[in-house]
Amino acid sequence: MSSGKNRLLHRISETPKVPNLNVAGWWDQEDFYGPLRIYELFEKNDANHLNYLVAGPRNIAGGALPPSASAAISMAPPPDS
Repeated sequence: MSSGKNRLLHRISETPKVPNLNVAGWWDQEDFYGPLRIYELFEKNDANHLNYLVAGPRNIAGGALPPSASAAISMAPPPDS
């Protein structure tokens, strides 16, 4: 294993200090198990519950959806009441 990978794994094994969302799509062609492994390593020392995992049948790149399908999803904050 390269020294860069060793440093990365050392840092991942530390206690999470900020919220961490790991996202994995069942059809990710590049790496499905990477986010699962990172989640697993952080979870060992996550007494503050800052480590989260989202996995499911989602094409993260969105290539399977026509552009109009995501246009209906608003990313704007809700209006003030």
